[in-house]
Parts: sequence; C-alpha cells; structure tokens
Amino acid sequence: MAVVRSLAEVFPVLLTAFIAVSAADPTCPSPCTCTDMYGELTVSCAGQGLTEIPPNIPTDVMWLNLKYNNITRITSNSFRGLQNLRGVDLAKNNINHISTSAFRDLQRLQTVDISVNQLSTLSEEVFNASITSARQEQRNFFVYMSDNPWNCDCGLKWLAEKLKTGSHHYSNRLITCNKPEYLSGKELENVPLDRLVCAPKLGADLNVNFMEVFNTVTPTPTSKPLLREPDKYRTDKMSFNIALGTAGAVIVIIVVGVKIHEFYKQKCSHRRQPVMEDLETLV
Repeated sequence: MAVVRSLAEVFPVLLTAFIAVSAADPTCPSPCTCTDMYGELTVSCAGQGLTEIPPNIPTDVMWLNLKYNNITRITSNSFRGLQNLRGVDLAKNNINHISTSAFRDLQRLQTVDISVNQLSTLSEEVFNASITSARQEQRNFFVYMSDNPWNCDCGLKWLAEKLKTGSHHYSNRLITCNKPEYLSGKELENVPLDRLVCAPKLGADLNVNFMEVFNTVTPTPTSKPLLREPDKYRTDKMSFNIALGTAGAVIVIIVVGVKIHEFYKQKCSHRRQPVMEDLETLV
C-alpha cells in the first residue's frame, strides 16, 4: 500500500515535469510536440493536418511521428540533416510519391511505416542506402507498406522477387495489387513474375521510330505507308463506288439498246424498199 501511495504521489509530479519539458523546448516545430526520454528525442506531429514535413525539426530527433496528416510527397529535402533518425511513421497520409534520395542520408534508420497511403509504385533505390548501412552494422531495418493502391507492373518486379524469397527488410503484409485490372486483389508475392509487365509508352518516351518501321515493311523510300482508313470513310467510299458502277452499267445498257434499235430499224427499212418497187411495177 505504501508503494502504491508513493507512486500515486510521484506520478503527477513526473507528468507535470514531462509536459513542462515538452512545452519548454524552443526548438520544437509548431504544431508538433517534442519529448526527450532517456536521451532519445521524439517529435510527434501526428494528426495536425500537415501537407508537408515541417522544415525545422531538431537535428537530434530519433523518432518522428507524422501519421494521420495530408502529406502527399516525400522529397529529397524532407529529412535533410536528420542523420540520427531511427524511425519514421508516415502511415495514413496521402503520399503518392517518394523521391529516390529521400532516405539516402539516414544511415541509422531502423523502421519506416508508409502504410495506408496513395502509393502505386516504389523505386528500389529509395531504401537501398538504409539497407546497406543496416547490413554493415548488423542491425535490423524494416519497411511497412500495407494498404496502398499498388500498380503491379514491371516497376514492382524487384519487390515481388524480394517478397517471394522472404525479405528481411520489406513486410509482405497486405501488399495487394490495385492495377492492372486482371491482377486486382491479388497479393504481390503470389503474382508470377512474367505477369508483371509494363505497357509500351507512347510519345516522346517511345524508343521505336514509326517511320523506320514503315520503311522496313515497304522498301521503296518514296512510298507512303498504307494507313487503315476510318470505318465511316471506307463505308462512304464503297457506297459511292457501287453507285458509280451501277450508273455506268445503266448507261451502257441504254446505249446498247439504242444501237440495237437503230440496227433493226435500218434493217427493216431495207426489206420494205423492194416490196414497194414491185407494187409500182404492177400498177
């Protein structure tokens, strides 16, 4: 009972001191709270409606909580100068892009949570530096990335290969395909690698010169490639050709008929002429 009473008396004092330390830190960015527990600085900016990561986070921060915000992009400058960072919680934002160099300088990073965001793809380079450092120092490094609308194409083939072999750095929990449609709802680690393909890009990124293709098919340099006409145009042209042919046939029939009529008329006139001459002789 004495121990319980002592704890009950001490707890309010500790809580007051804790709040005082948090509020008294002039380096803590608004509207975040900063707490130093056993020499490890934690900065919490959770649920503050942030659209980007605050630029003035203390450089000695070890644990950074940024969940439940509206952050959309992680740039190469988002964590600049935070070399002591051990963990970053970015879950439940609206992140749709992470720069390949966003975590490059975070050599002591141990855990990153990018779950429940709007990520459709992720470059293998994003966490390469952190993984390399962790292996060299023989410590853990892990990334949580569940519940994102992943586009399971060639851009995520590298991740599928790691998940299939039992990755020690990437969580396979709820890594579900959203696109393409024929893979929607399937777990990425269960998708055959030969189905993770990318559609050909059109426009400036297309590596195929269409004129070269046509010249290959048609060897004559001056010849023009035959392009398929639109269906409506082809139908109208066909109808015109049929009508023109029909009209021509009718004209030919009429001309032939007139010629035949003239021929028989002339022939009949020649036959009647001798008969009239005989009648005149008899008279």
